[in-house]
Amino acid sequence: PQPSAPAAAAPASTAAEARALREEQRRAALRLAAMFPQSDDALYLVGLVHNAQGDWTTATAHWEKALALDPSRADTCNNLGYAFAIREDFARAEALFRKAIAIDRTFAEPYEQLGELLVKQGKLDEAVALLASVPAPTARTERFLGQAYQHLRDYTNAKRRYEAALKLKPDYREVYYGLATVCARGIP
Repeated sequence: PQPSAPAAAAPASTAAEARALREEQRRAALRLAAMFPQSDDALYLVGLVHNAQGDWTTATAHWEKALALDPSRADTCNNLGYAFAIREDFARAEALFRKAIAIDRTFAEPYEQLGELLVKQGKLDEAVALLASVPAPTARTERFLGQAYQHLRDYTNAKRRYEAALKLKPDYREVYYGLATVCARGIP
């Protein structure tokens, strides 16, 4: 059966509402930055809003300002590192991820981001050493370790890490793909 006219109009209304919400988020973030121009927290949050809306340039500018105000922010270093990794500025990304790790050795995300970056660059042994040093590995840590081992053709360790990831997050689809690939190679 054909959908009725009101049902077809609903997605347009929802899309318009979503655009209006994003615009309000942006305006609220800009008001926050104007009210607290010397607050690293405010600038960090403004960066998050712009990042969520796909505006990497503005997000990066706000995170750089936040980091200038408080160089001890591991979260800001991590987000900036990711922004530079997306732009394939791997040297800057790596430096920022390493700084985030040095600031907060318990923050798993910069380890994971740097590990993924190292895998992409073919620095597999370095990625394994880094990811194996994460104080409290997450499912994502285990996934990236599995990928690194898989690229090294160490399928036994790859399988072990993929299985560890699934114990932490049983619905992790990307891990199932890696595990299936490893198992297809005859690894019991």
